[in-house]
Amino acid sequence: MGRTVPSSRMAIEPEIERLMKMIEYIHEPEVKRALKEIVEAYADIAPVFRAVPPYDKTYAILLAGLLRTMKRLEVIEQKLDIKG
Repeated sequence: MGRTVPSSRMAIEPEIERLMKMIEYIHEPEVKRALKEIVEAYADIAPVFRAVPPYDKTYAILLAGLLRTMKRLEVIEQKLDIKG
């Protein structure tokens, strides 16, 4: 019998749990907040990875964080353009 590929959720959840455990040990509030936001950002893009599984679980989480950061940057740029 052939082996089945684990779902992206099954593959990524242990990594998210590991990162959340790391957050408990970080003392700098800015770093703690940033890592927590990266992990939470994964929920925004998780449906995409269910359709197209990522080749690497860490890649999926970091890409989610990067995309959220880009969205926030666009909002800031728009606000600056309005005020500027």
